[in-house]
Amino acid sequence: MASLLEAAADLFAEQGYDRVTMSAIADRATAPIGSLYQFFPNKEAVADALRASYEKECRKLWVHLESEAEHLTTKQLADRLIDLQVEFMEQHPALLALLDLPKPARQANALKSLLERRIASLLLAGRPALSRMEASGIAIVVLRVTEGLFRLFGMLQPAQRKRFAAEFKLVLFCYLNTRLQQGSRARKEGIR
Repeated sequence: MASLLEAAADLFAEQGYDRVTMSAIADRATAPIGSLYQFFPNKEAVADALRASYEKECRKLWVHLESEAEHLTTKQLADRLIDLQVEFMEQHPALLALLDLPKPARQANALKSLLERRIASLLLAGRPALSRMEASGIAIVVLRVTEGLFRLFGMLQPAQRKRFAAEFKLVLFCYLNTRLQQGSRARKEGIR
């Protein structure tokens, strides 16, 4: 099954989701088409399995970043958040081809909710004085910024990606720096 998913990922990255067929996946994996259908009834199921695998791997990266958060400056935090996304996209180029595929609303909302909680936990780990509500609000914006990076990466040539990643780092740093300073100042002044 792993070789089938690897073949599908390679093809999705090279050709885009729409152009890939089940036969092409089986051919690339040098597996009989019946083996592919034994595990996956259709191409959508293959894509869902890949996304689930990527989501699981992404969760592990967030846990690792959470353990570092308390020692990071705001700039380092912004840089690490963007670097994490860039590294993940470079390791899994098929993800860009799978971004815009429809997912069941429940599954899409569950992932966004999980990521928002992870980002909020990350913020709280590094800035324990934040309230949960403040961390959640900031996390929603951080998630939307990183989603924007994913979408832009799909349109850029590999040579352009580093430059735009630096721009996203700047955007995220400015936002986090402002929001985290506002929160500190408001708490000192007794304002919520």
